[in-house]
Amino acid sequence: MAINDQFRHKTVCMLSCRFCSMHVCKRGMKAMLLADMTVELYSTDIPPSSVQLVGTDYKTNMCSCKIRDIACLTCGNAIGYHITMPCQVCLHSCNNGHFWMFRTEGVVAADRLNGIGKSEWGADCLWSSASASLPD
Repeated sequence: MAINDQFRHKTVCMLSCRFCSMHVCKRGMKAMLLADMTVELYSTDIPPSSVQLVGTDYKTNMCSCKIRDIACLTCGNAIGYHITMPCQVCLHSCNNGHFWMFRTEGVVAADRLNGIGKSEWGADCLWSSASASLPD
């Protein structure tokens, strides 16, 4: 899925579990909850291998999306959720196409850097250059 132009200039960040510091994702994006724009979170477009779906699907009172919690595979703490079935309202809203969401109280974010402390591309790593082939 091509990313909406509105999101192409957002910085790619790395996410770590706030509870155990384990790497969670190298393709994070700072985002806002569509159903409540006062809620900040992080999202990614590729299923992270360091988390596991837990529990069963549920809905919030904000919209009709079906979601399921995700937990860190290392420590077991719930750090976000996966949108297993987006509702029509959210699908038709301006969104970044990401269905893996991380709560700010569950993860720590940092700019994506290479091994010598520089951004991997010499400038900010932006979603406009983060193709699906960019590894996680």
